[in-house]
Amino acid sequence: MLATDAYAKFSGGNAESVTNQEAEMFFRIDNYVTGTARERKLSRILNAFDEDPELGSAVRGLARKVRGGEIK
Repeated sequence: MLATDAYAKFSGGNAESVTNQEAEMFFRIDNYVTGTARERKLSRILNAFDEDPELGSAVRGLARKVRGGEIK
């Protein structure tokens, strides 16, 4: 996760430039992972890293992006 382009952009202050594909690669999902399988994967990662001091904000922001929202 730390080696992805999405994390580099997010941690470098360029969160708005993260593409949907980069955000999906951060979570290791693609267009073939849909519906409940996609949501389960996102939920597992959020539960594991939500309070992590290094990854927490990136995981939350990029999960919003993957779900169709804006990174905040």
